[in-house]
Amino acid sequence: MSSHFTRREFIGGSLGTAALGLAAPQWAIARNPTPKILVVIELAGGNDGLNTVVPFKDEAYYRARPHIAIPTQKLLPITEEFALHPALRELAELYQEGHLAIINGVGYEDSSRSHFEAMDVWHSGEVNAGEQPQSGWLGRYLIIIGDDIGVVIGNRLPLALASSNQLVSLLPASQSNESLPILQALYQNHSFVEPAEFIFADVQAPHVAPYPQTELAQNLQTIARLIADDSKARVFYVRLSGFDTHQNQTAAHANILSTLSGALAAFQQDLKEQGKGKDVLTLTVSEFGRSVPENSMGGTDHGAANCLFAIGEGVRGGVYGSYPALNDLDNGALKPTVDFRQVYATILEKWLGADSEKVLNGCFKILDFV
Repeated sequence: MSSHFTRREFIGGSLGTAALGLAAPQWAIARNPTPKILVVIELAGGNDGLNTVVPFKDEAYYRARPHIAIPTQKLLPITEEFALHPALRELAELYQEGHLAIINGVGYEDSSRSHFEAMDVWHSGEVNAGEQPQSGWLGRYLIIIGDDIGVVIGNRLPLALASSNQLVSLLPASQSNESLPILQALYQNHSFVEPAEFIFADVQAPHVAPYPQTELAQNLQTIARLIADDSKARVFYVRLSGFDTHQNQTAAHANILSTLSGALAAFQQDLKEQGKGKDVLTLTVSEFGRSVPENSMGGTDHGAANCLFAIGEGVRGGVYGSYPALNDLDNGALKPTVDFRQVYATILEKWLGADSEKVLNGCFKILDFV
């Protein structure tokens, strides 16, 4: 990552059972008129969308995957055509409540099957960037809006939030729901800047929903606490690894999807109990899907089109996008039917209240999931 990216860092420390609240620094006193919040969860490694949202009526699915296809009787049907992986029980419940939108066939033409190149595209929002992209779609959004703050749960700045001069907070991943790192320093343009006023206070929702003891769940609980404390942040970013399932996929994929589903359900319940359920949209992204045919090691290889989830009380639940044909593949991979920038444009325009054409440097069709 280029060193010129501006950032704010949350460093070290803990405050026992107390949570952290961040008062708006002087440059961020003005508020975006929309109170909406976006949480992005990166499913790192390339999620197997075909075993996540399963077209179980299509026999081509079972022919292509004689060993790793999920038996029909184990699936969680959500429509007459589609079913969710059995590890996604909580997400199936959210779907039935109308709080889960599934966008099928998301990708871009001639997609790279390199992890690094593909994530550069998804992070930057640029398909033909040429040289190494220098900014991300969310970073550009923050610059245009000017008064919103981004928070990354992790130890490095993702390209998605990178920009030339927008401050982004880095909050080290939470290891326990009983502690949060303390903000100690503020950096801007390579120079140390005295931090503005900060508030350290106990932050408790009226009734704190129980969270699973997984890192993702604890990280989402950290985000929920910052939302409860009105931390002024409008974009949050967190990463979940483990989706590069080249071998022995069945158990590994089930475990990581269970982690995702349990964490998202707890997060949604927490937001509901805060009264913030309608103000937060959570989006899952992954660099690509997997190959349709299974490989000889009981796994799948890098693919192309994939499914995305949009979760929240403010989404229009349902299935969107055409599911790619399983009998018309691109070198073993599903062909995209929805440009990923359509998803971004929809969120920018209809959720965050931004001009998507300025952020994405192009005009893309808006979808109906928001």
